[in-house]
Amino acid sequence: MAGSPPLPSPPSSFLLLLLSTGNPATAHPTASSDNILAVRADGYCDTPYTRYIAPNSWRISYPSLSGSSGNNCIMNVGARGSGVKSVQEAINRCYGGNLDADSKYGELTKKEVKKVQQKIGVAQDGIWGPKTGAKMKFWGTLNRPDRPDLPASHGCVSLS
Repeated sequence: MAGSPPLPSPPSSFLLLLLSTGNPATAHPTASSDNILAVRADGYCDTPYTRYIAPNSWRISYPSLSGSSGNNCIMNVGARGSGVKSVQEAINRCYGGNLDADSKYGELTKKEVKKVQQKIGVAQDGIWGPKTGAKMKFWGTLNRPDRPDLPASHGCVSLS
């Protein structure tokens, strides 16, 4: 049409997907949490991120992807690193697990994650991800800058 602004060019990833599949619908997934998970499935949680939980200034470490503050990564059998270790320690200290906190997500860790998922009311697939992390408790340290004379307190704390 005359006078209409030109349409923007589609991104090259869209064109490549359209050419390779013939299906333009697959190029634009909906913004559901499942699709967000799929986007992040290219990398396991590889580091812990330290977060302070108000109002009591609890400090917790939970798994993240490359130290990001988002809780949007996953772990399954084969994952390794300090992100895995933070989950193993939380399972042991907050849920009565008996895992070797060896930073390796093996079958025993998967089994314990399923038990935690059952306790917190999320799907029991043994895969640690955003839904599990949002409801799970982590081992934390209570910071008391107003009382430096007191020893640090520890306990199980959730992100919310």
